[in-house]
Amino acid sequence: MRTVALDQAWQRLAGGRSGEQPSPELRPLLFDVCRLVVQDPSDLAALKASLQRVLAYLAGPAGRTNGNVWTADLFFCLPEEWGGDWSPFFPGHIWQQILANAFRV
Repeated sequence: MRTVALDQAWQRLAGGRSGEQPSPELRPLLFDVCRLVVQDPSDLAALKASLQRVLAYLAGPAGRTNGNVWTADLFFCLPEEWGGDWSPFFPGHIWQQILANAFRV
């Protein structure tokens, strides 16, 4: 995956609808997930661990901000923005349901 595509997606999606900027710590966590999603061949154990790190960060006091949650939600729900595709890992709309539960504020 090209870092340029991730950087451009970050510029478009960071802060989301909240207008609040995400914490700098979120960016490398999200970029790691994105890189693993497009990696061929897939490394499911690494992807799982990376997703767990993002969700743990978002669940903690430093990560639980509107800017962080909106940005992570948009990165995960709009994979076409960074060249990703969740369908090989989560068929149908299961991914959106998982995220809806994880991002409840």
